[in-house]
Amino acid sequence: ANALGASLCLRTSARALHRSRDGWRVETDGGDVRCASVVVATNAYSGSLVPGLHRSVVALRASQVASRPLPEDMRTAILPQRHVASDRRRALISFRISPCGRLIVGGPGGTRGLRGPALQRAARRTGQALFGHLGTLDWEYGWSGHVAITRDSQPHLHEPERGLHVALGYNGEGLALGTALGKLVAERVCGRSAESMDVAITPIRRIPLHGVVGKAIALGERILPMVDRIEQRLT
Repeated sequence: ANALGASLCLRTSARALHRSRDGWRVETDGGDVRCASVVVATNAYSGSLVPGLHRSVVALRASQVASRPLPEDMRTAILPQRHVASDRRRALISFRISPCGRLIVGGPGGTRGLRGPALQRAARRTGQALFGHLGTLDWEYGWSGHVAITRDSQPHLHEPERGLHVALGYNGEGLALGTALGKLVAERVCGRSAESMDVAITPIRRIPLHGVVGKAIALGERILPMVDRIEQRLT
């Protein structure tokens, strides 16, 4: 982006969006920005910038941990083809090998009631249970953040006003889906017709009883790992 002439303004909050005669005025901490088009790509961190947007998704916290670089024999035993893997438990667990040879484990799930450190401990336990028999797993890094869950488990594109483009709702698969939708939105900004888009542009639809739904999903995320463990023991 820098090489193509983009200006990146780190740690600068967009406070409000205002329509103007020639496009948009974005009110920020550091002053106003005027532009023809605005792309809102805030996912689970949408806030009140676009009316109703944050209530169209449920924000849940997820976590990942990364080990120190593993010996080649361990990397080969875990994922010989270096693909990304996830299991079929109700509380989803994912794992992959990074380009520098680290094992990265995500999950099991995120809830509103748990903060980053607790989730990271759970992810470390999961990694140890899956692959600890292969050798020492020394966990070096951990991080967490919010993912946006949609009612239909699909990403959404919105255009609430002319020149205002919104992409969000990746349901924990933002690395792949966010990249793909970013390309689509860029093409739309550059003039691609709405009818030719691979993902339909839809109105923003708020989730009914948003707060209740969020709490119910969070409760389910706590219960599902227990159901998985009981099922494992029974089978």
